[in-house]
Amino acid sequence: MKRIILIVVLIISFIILSIFVRQGLVMPFNEAIYRLVEKTHCPFLTSVAKTVSSLGTWKFYALIAVLLFSIPFTRGIALLSTFVLTVSALINQLLKMFFLIDRPDINRLIEITGYSFPSGHSQNAMAFIGFTALAFYGVLEKKRNKFIVCTVAVMFILLMGFSRIYLGVHYATDILGGYICGLAIIVIFSYKNPIKKLGHLQ
Repeated sequence: MKRIILIVVLIISFIILSIFVRQGLVMPFNEAIYRLVEKTHCPFLTSVAKTVSSLGTWKFYALIAVLLFSIPFTRGIALLSTFVLTVSALINQLLKMFFLIDRPDINRLIEITGYSFPSGHSQNAMAFIGFTALAFYGVLEKKRNKFIVCTVAVMFILLMGFSRIYLGVHYATDILGGYICGLAIIVIFSYKNPIKKLGHLQ
């Protein structure tokens, strides 16, 4: 029941956010966030943002999946995480084609095409990295290892969202929308976590 309630809350939250986005009510908020981020611009952070952003691609996630699949005990995680990523990517494209929100017309630091809402990089990072981390959390025994996995996952997801705003290719609400969708996907596919059937890892 709690899981269903959480899914409903996430869906309603996304719908409300999308209404605000479509009506342009969030532009003052988005502009304020970007101005704050813009103040941090420097060569070093630009390099970091570009590097992090470049990791939000199929090639990087496929590399992780292949590495996990090469280990017998984590093949189940690789298969499920890849499936979750595929579902997330398809949903994101459908949502973008439905909303047709243009990208920010500001100081873009990289060239990019396509629509803006919700952020595919943020949604897929949340879905794939988040689900993979949750799967490992369910099978790892040592609390230290659980903490490390969760910390790395959270940092990666947050940095991905920040990098997209920093580079001027997404609004803050695009990132938030992507996070909500990605989290909803995690909740849906983590029901009675089938990963636990794999046993425990150290």
